[in-house]
Amino acid sequence: MNKLLTTLALTFSLNVSAQTVPSLAEIPLIMSTSQSGALTNTIYLEVETRHAASLVKHLSHYSGVTTEQLSKNTVAVGLTHQPRFTGAVQSKYAQPSFVIDTEEPATRAFIEGFTKTRTDTDELEAITAYVSEYINEPTYIHGFNLASTVATQRSGDCTEFATLTTALARGLGMPARLTIGTVITAYAESADAFGHAWTEVWYKGKWQIIDAALYGAEGQQFYYLPTGILDNEGPGFAMSLVMASSLFPNRVVNVQNLQ
Repeated sequence: MNKLLTTLALTFSLNVSAQTVPSLAEIPLIMSTSQSGALTNTIYLEVETRHAASLVKHLSHYSGVTTEQLSKNTVAVGLTHQPRFTGAVQSKYAQPSFVIDTEEPATRAFIEGFTKTRTDTDELEAITAYVSEYINEPTYIHGFNLASTVATQRSGDCTEFATLTTALARGLGMPARLTIGTVITAYAESADAFGHAWTEVWYKGKWQIIDAALYGAEGQQFYYLPTGILDNEGPGFAMSLVMASSLFPNRVVNVQNLQ
């Protein structure tokens, strides 16, 4: 599993069999034997990882999530649908970068396209819907592409959706971070877990999750477990991807409603 994560983080070119959402890689998930019916707003799960203490430290910067280290490799987590990052707004979250290249012509044209078609709907939902519709060829064959490349090709997996969403938010003057983690997808009586990427946007005085890759999905609930961000958006971003992916769970077990 750890070898997979390193390869995945360096290339993000893992081919995945047909799925309903663009994700990085499936993570084994086991429901609690005591769980019956649908999962509710807050769930309990146990995350098995090589870096339990580091995961606890990372999640301490989020509200809507609680942690308890059970062993060297296991963390008990209480999780709402969208944990909220509580850290400061850094200047780099609002600036162009090598990866989030908002000043490139293709990215600028993409951003300008949003301002021309924007309606009076909720701004974050309008951003999410625009990116979701713009990337019209979801695929798993790409590596991790720059925002201008995604704007040109209009294809990709969840990393491309997140990259373009982050670029659009910054282009509109909103600080934004590209976040890596795990999304738990809940159905009527079961759930799956996938490595995933999404965007955290500073909007109306707080950080909020927006996820164009999963926009419009019906009959499912999503719980976001952030494990890292693309901290280095320069030419050496591959190592930052390795670090962001290092806290991915090896397995998620004992999933149930939090009592």
